[in-house]
Amino acid sequence: MKKIFLASLLMTLSIFLSRIIGYVRDAIIAAKFGAGVETDAYFAAFTLPDFLNYLVAGGAFSITFIPIFTSFMVKGDEDRGWKIYSIIISIMTIVLVTAVIILEFMMPQIVQSMFPGFTQEAIDRTILFTRIVLPAQIFFYNGGIIAAILMSKKRFFAPAMAPLIYNISIILFGLIFSKWGMIGFAIGALVGSFIGPFFIPYLLIRKEIKFKISFNIKDRDFLHFIKLSLPIMVGLILVTLDDWLSKRYGSFLEKGTLSWLNNSRRLILVPIGLFAQANAQAILPFLSEYFAKNQLDEFKKLASKTVSLVFYLTTFTASWFILFNSEIITTVYKRGAYSIIDAQNTALIFLSFAFAIPFWGGIIIISRVYYAMGKTLPPMFIGAIMTLISLPIFPLLSDRFGASGLTLTISIIKALYFLTLVIFLLKTSKILSLWELIGDLVKILPLFAILTSFFYYIKTWLPNINPIFTLLIGSAIFIPTIIYLSSKVKIDSYNEFYNRYLLKILKKIFRLKRKK
Repeated sequence: MKKIFLASLLMTLSIFLSRIIGYVRDAIIAAKFGAGVETDAYFAAFTLPDFLNYLVAGGAFSITFIPIFTSFMVKGDEDRGWKIYSIIISIMTIVLVTAVIILEFMMPQIVQSMFPGFTQEAIDRTILFTRIVLPAQIFFYNGGIIAAILMSKKRFFAPAMAPLIYNISIILFGLIFSKWGMIGFAIGALVGSFIGPFFIPYLLIRKEIKFKISFNIKDRDFLHFIKLSLPIMVGLILVTLDDWLSKRYGSFLEKGTLSWLNNSRRLILVPIGLFAQANAQAILPFLSEYFAKNQLDEFKKLASKTVSLVFYLTTFTASWFILFNSEIITTVYKRGAYSIIDAQNTALIFLSFAFAIPFWGGIIIISRVYYAMGKTLPPMFIGAIMTLISLPIFPLLSDRFGASGLTLTISIIKALYFLTLVIFLLKTSKILSLWELIGDLVKILPLFAILTSFFYYIKTWLPNINPIFTLLIGSAIFIPTIIYLSSKVKIDSYNEFYNRYLLKILKKIFRLKRKK
C-alpha cells in the first residue's frame, strides 16, 4: 500500500501543480484578451484535437496497454510486451499521421459543422488555431504509450512531469507572441506536447526500449489490444461529447459564452484531476496486477477504498465551490480585460457545473475498475445510452437557462452515468458488494447537502463585502466544520483521507523540522 500511496501522492502533486500553472495560463489569457471572439475561437480549437487525445494518447490505447504490458511482466515475458509495443507504435503512428493530414485539409468544413453559430471571423480563427494544435496528438500518442510502460513498471516521474512542461510551454510562447493574439498559445501547445508528454518520458526509458518496426496486424495480442481498445475509444468519445455539445449550443449564445464555459470547466477539472485522475492513474497498474495474479481481496480492498476516498474529496470540493462560487470566480478571473459581467456569467455556469464533480470523479475510478478486469464494453454501452439521453436535454435547458443550462445538463448526465456504472458493476461482478463500494456514499451525500444548504442560507443574510475576505473567512469556518462532523458520523473515507494523506504529510513535515 505504501507504493500505491506514493504513486497517488506523486500524481496528485503533479496534477495540482499542473492545475496551478493552468490557472496562471487561463488568468493571463483572461487578463489580456477577456472573453470574446479570439478566446472563443482558441478554446473551440481544442475540441477536435481533444477527441483524438482522449482516443489515442490519454485515453483508450494507453489505458488498455497498461494491463496488457503488466500481464506480460507478471508472466516473466516482457520481451513479448515490447513486441506488441512495436506493432502498436508502427501501425497506429501511420494511422494517426494520415488522419491528421486528412483533417488538416478538411478543417474548414469540420469547424463550420462543429460550431454553426460562430461568425465567419470566429470560424476563420478557429480553423487557424486547430491546424496549429492538431499535430500535437502525434506526440501525445507516442508519449502516452511510453508513459503507460513506465507506469506498468511503477515509475511515475515522467508521466507526472509531462503536463507541467506542457502548460509552461503554452504560457511562454503565448507571452512571447502575444501581439499576434492567441497564436502564441497555440504554438506553445504544439511545442509543449513534444517536450513534455513525449521527449521527457522517452529520455528516461530510451535505453530499455526494444523497438522494431512491425506491421503484423494479424498478431493475436495486437488484435486483443484493439478488441479491448475499441470499446474504450467509443466510450471516451461518448463521455467527452458533452464538451463539444456544450460548445456547439454555446456557439449560438452571446459572444464570450465559450470562454465562460471553458473557464468554469477549468476550475471544475481541478478537483477531478487532483483526486480522481491522479488516483486512477496510480491504481490502474496495481488493480491490473492484482487481477492478473487473482489476488481478489487486494483488488476489492483497493477498488472500494479508492471509490470512497475520491467521492468524499470531490464532494467536499463541490460543496465548497457551490457555497463560494461567486467569490472564487471573481478572485480567480476578474482582472484586466475580463469584466465584472464576464465574471458573473462564469459564476452562474460554474455553480451548475459544480454538482457534476463527485459523479464525474466516480466515473473515472469505476471505469478503471472495469478496465483492470478487462471489461471494456459496459462503460461504452452505458456511455452511449447517456449520450442519447443528453441530446434532447442540451437544447431544452439551453433555451430555458442559457449557458447555465448546458452545464446543468452535464451534471445530470454525469450523475446518471455514475449510478448506472455502479449498479451494472454490482450486478455483473461478484468481486464487489454494494455496501463495500458505496457504503460511505449514503453518509457523504446527506452530510454535505445539509451543511452546504445551511451555510448557503446563512451566507445570503450577510452583507456583500470583499470577495477575497468572504472566501477566506467563510472557508476558515466551513472546512473545519466539515472535517469535524466527518469524524463524528464515522465516514471511513474520511479516515482513509486522514491516514493516507494528512497524517503522513504532517509526520514528514514535523520530522523535517526536527532534523533542521
